Amino acid sequence: MDDEEGWLAHEALDFHEWKAVEELAYKAPTQFVVSANLSAGATILTRLVAWRIVETGPPSQADRARGHEIGYALSKLGWRLKQRGRYPPKKKGAR
Repeated sequence: MDDEEGWLAHEALDFHEWKAVEELAYKAPTQFVVSANLSAGATILTRLVAWRIVETGPPSQADRARGHEIGYALSKLGWRLKQRGRYPPKKKGAR
């Protein structure tokens, strides 16, 4: 948990990463959505999974019937990041 706090305190996302986080928060608040239904590419999703912002899981039954095997959703860290915002909070006294 301590490394998550440090990550949230210092790291910022680029535009494409943040757009993927917002899209997942909107499209998949309670279920896993397949990448075909997202505008984020495989590179961005792989990066967010590696950072533990996004987790993988089984997609819906309908998506599995269409041949999709992996679904994506925000992890607990991803939801905390969504609450925090794209950029870390500014330190007091910094311009």
